[in-house]
Amino acid sequence: MPDTVTGGPVTATPGPDTDGSSWRDTRPGPGGQVPAAVGGELSGATLLDAYRLGVFCQPTEDPEQIMVNREIYAPDVASGEIPTLPGGADPYGVLWWSPSQRSLLPVDGFRLGRRGAKHHRQNPGVVSTFDTAFDEVVERCREGRETLWLTDPLVSGLRSLHREGAVHSLEIRAGGKLVAGLVGYAFPRVFVVDTAFQCEPHCLKALYLDLALRAREAGIEFIDLQVDAEHKRRLGATLHERDLYLGLLAGDRKAETALNAAPRSLARNLREYSATTEDKS
Repeated sequence: MPDTVTGGPVTATPGPDTDGSSWRDTRPGPGGQVPAAVGGELSGATLLDAYRLGVFCQPTEDPEQIMVNREIYAPDVASGEIPTLPGGADPYGVLWWSPSQRSLLPVDGFRLGRRGAKHHRQNPGVVSTFDTAFDEVVERCREGRETLWLTDPLVSGLRSLHREGAVHSLEIRAGGKLVAGLVGYAFPRVFVVDTAFQCEPHCLKALYLDLALRAREAGIEFIDLQVDAEHKRRLGATLHERDLYLGLLAGDRKAETALNAAPRSLARNLREYSATTEDKS
């Protein structure tokens, strides 16, 4: 989800045609410092079409925040600069963003770091699993958030996509305990991370190491971390212009990519990482 957004035009892209999607007859607006759209239903079809268009949502059920959104963006909605998607309740309860720059982590550019590598070598009994605890990962991602953007309607849409095999969870377990996890979409060239959590130090690095290795095996080139943050840069992520990102999404908008779902040990991941990566961090 966004920390900040910056300006710039959205390159025109083919519109989706998914049945039941609020994007069926609408294309994103300019985006950047203002939302690319407001409103719409948070159905699985709407969410998936948004991600295929390089757009992600920021819903809220807080009446005060909805009022603030209306005060800020109503003039641009009235002028037509920000389109309103059909369906849903108050359109200012769902903002759709398309930042002018995306935080992308090349799967070959992941950096574990010396401290992270040392920590994980001292704790080799960690394993990763794939699509085994989707609901638990989502609920853990909701815990302790001051601003609850993982609203019930959004969670319902994500669950429907998970049942259809379009959205996945990746889990890190230590001693059988879930200590980190993420939820995301696997497209042919990009894995889009929607949300993630960790409850113990360095577990997030183990999570992204595992994702980078699985993604690389599947031919995926980048992990999309959406917006810039210092901890993402430490992993090896850099900012890329939106046109490049949309180019990665171009092609068959109906295609998703299958990742290897077999459990993996952290020890195996560390061996693969050491064999293929010169860690300069």
